[in-house]
Amino acid sequence: MNNNARRQSDLQDIVEFNRYVTVAQAAQILQVSEDYIRKLIKNRTLQSIKLPSGPRSPVRIPVEALKKMITKQPTKKPRPCKPRSKQNTHRVYHGVFSE
Repeated sequence: MNNNARRQSDLQDIVEFNRYVTVAQAAQILQVSEDYIRKLIKNRTLQSIKLPSGPRSPVRIPVEALKKMITKQPTKKPRPCKPRSKQNTHRVYHGVFSE
C-alpha cells in the first residue's frame, strides 16, 4: 500500500465520526510533525478553525482540507540555481600604498 492510499485509509477511519480533526490527528494522517501542521496553518496553506474559548484556544482542521492536502500534487518547480557572480574586483589595502 503506498503512502497516499495509507493516508486515505487513516483519514477514512477518523472521518466516520468527525468533520474536524485535531492538529495531532492531522499530523498522524499526513505523516508529519505537529509543528509542521501548525506552520501550514500559519502560512494559510492548510485551512483551520479556531474554537472560541480564548486567546490560546484549540484549533481544528476540516476533514475536507486534509483531503485536498492529500490529493494535491506539488505545483512548485524547483528553483534553478543562481549563476555564480564574478569575484570581487575591489582593490584591497595590504598595508603599503604605491604611488
